[in-house]
Amino acid sequence: MNIEDKILESALKHGKVIITDEMVEYYKNNPNDLDAIINQSYFQTKFLQYFFVLGLVLTIGVRLMRYLFQDNELGDFVDRIILDVLSEIGIAVFGGALTAYFLEFLRKKHFQESVLFRKEMKKRIEESKFK
Repeated sequence: MNIEDKILESALKHGKVIITDEMVEYYKNNPNDLDAIINQSYFQTKFLQYFFVLGLVLTIGVRLMRYLFQDNELGDFVDRIILDVLSEIGIAVFGGALTAYFLEFLRKKHFQESVLFRKEMKKRIEESKFK
């Protein structure tokens, strides 16, 4: 089992990573791997909020438009085809944005835990040099 698998297994079992002497020894010998733990890409939450609002407005707007075309000769066509498609697109957009937002929240939580793990690992590596 490689070190990443051991870290994941420890996190799943205990809710956070328990640092072992084996991990300290590994990162002592491979300090670049330790830096890679916190090297995450930055994701703009504003775009997620924008798409969520856009999808919500589109969905609600389409639902309201149904009443405008209710008594129109094209009412059935517009209602069943055009408005249904636009409504589904709106639902997909805000649903996707909401899902991405939750994933970003979890990514940030993982990033913060990784930073703490890295600090603790560097501390333990320094301590092991004096043993």
